[in-house]
Amino acid sequence: MNNTKPLDKIPEELRKEEINNKTIPILFKERVAQKGQQVAFRYKDMGIFREVSWQEYWVQVEEFCLGLLDLGMNPGDLIAIMGEPCDKWVYADLAVLCAGGISYGIYSTSAPEETFYAVDKVKAKFFVAEDQEYVDKLLPSLDQTPYLLKIIVVDTRATFAYNEPRLISFADVQELGRKRKSKDPEEFSRLILQTRPTDPAFLVFTSGTTGPPKPAIITHRNILVSFVYAFGEVYERFWSHEHRSVSHLSLAHIFERSTSIYFPLIYDWKPHIGEGVEYLLETLYEVQPTFFHGVPRIWEKMAGQIVVGIGSSSRLKKWCYQWSMNIGWNYMGMKWSR
Repeated sequence: MNNTKPLDKIPEELRKEEINNKTIPILFKERVAQKGQQVAFRYKDMGIFREVSWQEYWVQVEEFCLGLLDLGMNPGDLIAIMGEPCDKWVYADLAVLCAGGISYGIYSTSAPEETFYAVDKVKAKFFVAEDQEYVDKLLPSLDQTPYLLKIIVVDTRATFAYNEPRLISFADVQELGRKRKSKDPEEFSRLILQTRPTDPAFLVFTSGTTGPPKPAIITHRNILVSFVYAFGEVYERFWSHEHRSVSHLSLAHIFERSTSIYFPLIYDWKPHIGEGVEYLLETLYEVQPTFFHGVPRIWEKMAGQIVVGIGSSSRLKKWCYQWSMNIGWNYMGMKWSR
């Protein structure tokens, strides 16, 4: 019998004492070197899941990172990202961190005044918007943001008639990065090696229940050791099995951000980004995730859909559902009464 525990099989470079001295960009660089052409994550586009290898991941992040530098980004600068989970959100986040910057997400449901508050509170230097909807939330207050250098738009199809000099497309930023790389191919790797575990990685805004939301600083070591690695210490199957997850919460949420971007840097973990939370059940059916997470509203919505579906089902299915639920309730009752 093999009594070796999953935690005993952790590669030397991923043990806690090693992670303690690394940063997110350094882990990203190591992952690319190790896995190269293997799939890093999948995202759905026009109804089809598209695979992104670690090598392609690297290229996308490198080009955007160098493009930001060409536009005037410096270490320590703050960059806001707003939009639904998508591949460009992920690239932007890692690109900022690799350049020594600090990224943070703004919830896509934020009103224009809330969006301005999140940008103005920390004087963000760049604002990355998924599409016109999020650009429009900031446009009314642009005259109050002289510190904001550029608004970078991923999907520019609805902004062609905008006459705002600070607007630039995500693709154009990457083109700037490609030109910069041609002059110094090793610049990106040097930037990564300059990051330190104690450097701020990103901000998370508090819920604002007792006043205006306040930005909390999360360092590389903080998120990697106290959160990402800690999960593997509690759930040892993270080390011993390949996992599939579904990215469906806002990436401004620290948990979604971690499972979608940082977990794959340590675990054999493949995130799947669907086309919107309204298609969550469809995405779950297609991906068959081995790990799933959600906030209360997600569980409530799923439970509601199941109850509605059972209500319109056949008498046999209703009976099977009720029989199974009774067994489940009895089991949980006995477990909780111990």
